Amino acid sequence: MGLLDILAERMNCTYLSDLRFLPQPNATLRRAVADMSLDDFSEYEWKDAAEYLCGVNCASAEDARNTILERA
Repeated sequence: MGLLDILAERMNCTYLSDLRFLPQPNATLRRAVADMSLDDFSEYEWKDAAEYLCGVNCASAEDARNTILERA
């Protein structure tokens, strides 16, 4: 299961696309991301999640995780 799939499951979303429509800021989503290690997913998955959730292209997995934590 990928990063976005796991986040959708933890947020009780029926569809992955429902992640885009969560209230913002979202403390529950931030906690879920904060509980995940960078090593749990590939750099591509982190960067893809940041672009999908926040509309930001990130240079690294760490930047992507931090972007999600700051903007989600």
